[in-house]
Amino acid sequence: MGLFDLTSHTSVVTGGNGGIGLGLATGLAKQGANLVIWARSESKNASAAARLRELGAEVLTVRCDVAEPGSVTAAMAETLDRFGAVHSLFVNAGISGAAPFTDMTPEEFQRVMDVNVTGAFLCMQAVVAHMLQRGEGGSIVAVASVAASKGLPLSPHYSASKGGIRQLARSLAAEVGRKGINVNVISPGFVRSEMTADWQAKEGFADMIRSRVPLARWGDPEDFERIAVFLAAEQGGYLSGSEILIDGGLSSY
Repeated sequence: MGLFDLTSHTSVVTGGNGGIGLGLATGLAKQGANLVIWARSESKNASAAARLRELGAEVLTVRCDVAEPGSVTAAMAETLDRFGAVHSLFVNAGISGAAPFTDMTPEEFQRVMDVNVTGAFLCMQAVVAHMLQRGEGGSIVAVASVAASKGLPLSPHYSASKGGIRQLARSLAAEVGRKGINVNVISPGFVRSEMTADWQAKEGFADMIRSRVPLARWGDPEDFERIAVFLAAEQGGYLSGSEILIDGGLSSY
């Protein structure tokens, strides 16, 4: 498989059964990695697993609610029982929502924070504990968003959660780097996925985004395949504490 051979490498991708997460998992599968998908929808898990197995990957899917500590603990145990080790974790599971600021309920706000931030923390904590015990390092990749640094009307909870994920990852990078664990952040721009389907359907909105993006298009899940491989592989070994923008140039101005 050449330079980026991931044979015998096991990656966990949370929310890896669709959208950006499946794009990340697909890239890893193409280079020979074993894939573990932690996600809630069993039907989507099965569909993603079938697609990844067509690429020759060994795949385990685990029904997991990342916001629930017990669910994450059980998912980690099942993963280690099947593959024995985790070499990389892609923290991608997340939810969004939209409401005028003064109409947003505390429950709406908290649910996004629970899944996006607490979920990221729980998954990172479980995998990092394993990596420290194993003593051979590893790679943690958190999927944030350009919304972490740009205002996003009607979605302050989403923006706040993505800012939290970004700083969670950077703080972890500073703490565990000397143990050989790399921690980085991917921040996507506007990407075609189930989460953005409502935005894409709004009259004129999709065209407005294309007009603002220097590459003049929305992103696709496939755009995340190669960065996943680089960050999981040994060749990315001196990159840590960094944020990689995959936004078609949106953040260039």
